[in-house]
Amino acid sequence: AASSAKATAIHADNANLTIENCEVSGTGSGTLVRAETTSAKIHPSETLTISGSSFKNAAYGVYAAVEGNIKERSMTVNISNSTFASNTQGLYCSVDNSGSKPVFNVNATGCTFEGNTKAGISIANNKNNVNNFKVNVTDTQFLNNTGSALKMGSFSDYATVSITGGEISENVVSYSSDSVIKVNGPFTMDGTTVSNNTGYHLMDLQSSPSVTIKNAVISQN
Repeated sequence: AASSAKATAIHADNANLTIENCEVSGTGSGTLVRAETTSAKIHPSETLTISGSSFKNAAYGVYAAVEGNIKERSMTVNISNSTFASNTQGLYCSVDNSGSKPVFNVNATGCTFEGNTKAGISIANNKNNVNNFKVNVTDTQFLNNTGSALKMGSFSDYATVSITGGEISENVVSYSSDSVIKVNGPFTMDGTTVSNNTGYHLMDLQSSPSVTIKNAVISQN
């Protein structure tokens, strides 16, 4: 399937959403897919599942959110074998947990984030609560982005991040003082190739309480 969007092409609120083998493209603005849960009674636990699909040329390729102060909600985002290209933000995850502290889990496997201008994967508004937000990235490529591969929105946004395998190459971060990888929270990298990237730092992990990097190839950055 193919679709274009100026505002939001697919919006699911309080419902599980599955997207398979779709091509969704925009006009450079708007959101291609927005999934959120705004009610603890109607649908407290939401799952967004994406496979074999592409999201291109929008402000947000996929926007997943558990926002507001309603408690007892959670979201799981499972993405496999999908492409996020030429967006401002590829995958944007927003948790306003100042009062609600929802649980948020992201699993990206075999994906490609390419040519996005601000970030491949962004984590925002998860203030000072590292335990409720986990991001696992496996065998995924971050290529030729002019923004970060994976980043927190600010130094008060936290998550536990694991990157296994895959490649992070040829990314040139155009934003001053921003880095190719910017993580606040426990960080693990295992078996990843990281090469020919440019940014304020390659990996900005200064607010991470624990960092493990092993079996990686890091060169010419």
